[in-house]
Amino acid sequence: MSTIDFTFISIATGKYTNYLLASIESYRNLGVQTPIQWIILTDNVKAMRDELDSDDCVNFSFVEIQSLGWPEATLLRYKLILSVESLITGEVIVYLDADMRFVKIPTFLELDWKLPAPLCFTLHPGYYLENFSSLLSLSYRAPKTFLRLLKVRLIEGGFGTWENRPSSTAFIKRKNRKHYICGGLWFGDRISIITMCKTLYERTQVDISQGIIARFHDESHLNWFLSTPIDFHLLPPENCFAEGYVNLRGLTARVIAVEKENSHF
Repeated sequence: MSTIDFTFISIATGKYTNYLLASIESYRNLGVQTPIQWIILTDNVKAMRDELDSDDCVNFSFVEIQSLGWPEATLLRYKLILSVESLITGEVIVYLDADMRFVKIPTFLELDWKLPAPLCFTLHPGYYLENFSSLLSLSYRAPKTFLRLLKVRLIEGGFGTWENRPSSTAFIKRKNRKHYICGGLWFGDRISIITMCKTLYERTQVDISQGIIARFHDESHLNWFLSTPIDFHLLPPENCFAEGYVNLRGLTARVIAVEKENSHF
């Protein structure tokens, strides 16, 4: 198991507190012995404290925030992470959406001594293809998925749904649309994550001040950051798996993104 110190960060308000409680239960059921810190930002600290007790493996920290609607819950994500910087004890920060379900030990807990790169992202399960032959195999194995992905490729310039309005700070030129990552799970060393969050918070604020909401909110800004000259590592969506997606055949689910009403998977 990993010798790295981890801090998990999750944000849960309203009904998402139930999602997060279920996520934490699924994590604990894995029996992971690596000690972690889990920072929870919620509008119901009392209820979370009543349900969750720290132990030798998971040390919880709770931070009260106001109830967040949509899309503020995602647009303010980077600001909220920065607000708990002083509480973070781990050398590696892992951001996890509240609606994740653990079914196997996640990849990042199997790392030994060091990360593969300062920043690690998860390829989006809705657009994941291992290689070009994977796309061709879908043409006869799952023609509807093949046509969906082919349409996306033609319209977007790649397999993903990047921000396409130059008026947004999350805009990415077609020539730079190479990889599309999901916003539900990402991690990296403490300095790199905090630096990234500062940059993305500032850029989301610029958009908000101009009345602009990026196409897929925090995820659009995260994908903009990936298009800049940074050192990063990409993981297949085993840690943000979407059940029922034929393009993920061959992958082993480790963490599953639970389907929800406002999902765009």
